[in-house]
Amino acid sequence: MAINLNTDRSTISGALQKAGYDLVGGEPNLIQARLDRGSQVVTLFIDSGGAVRAQITSGGDESEQRQQAGNMTYTIVQQGQLTVNLTTTLQDASDITTLLPDIDRLAAGRPIVSGIAHASNPRPVPPAIAPSAQPTAADNSGRVSASDFLKGDSN
Repeated sequence: MAINLNTDRSTISGALQKAGYDLVGGEPNLIQARLDRGSQVVTLFIDSGGAVRAQITSGGDESEQRQQAGNMTYTIVQQGQLTVNLTTTLQDASDITTLLPDIDRLAAGRPIVSGIAHASNPRPVPPAIAPSAQPTAADNSGRVSASDFLKGDSN
């Protein structure tokens, strides 16, 4: 059985809010939620068919150095970022109670299923050279629409 956002929205939204998520956006066929944990942000999209896309973005390494060239002093700060995407489908509105703890485990760098190897804390790619940091050809802003993000089309 697939979810129906007309009837299941309050159940799903309530569970998200109870878990600390802020509901954002107002599209009728999409639930958008965001959980800000300081150095980590979880963005969650659920469409009317139950398709879920969660993106966990964590701050990474940061280094700073000063360089002198002639009479100019430069401060160079390099920052890294780690982004993990999870996709699944909710079969029923009650599946949200399973999904949210699974996202928490993944965000903590632990595997969702015991015994499965998980590449936790790989060296992040600096945003300046990460492909996702490049602007899209459509609008050159680097922004991705919610529907493209849900489909996984971020370029």
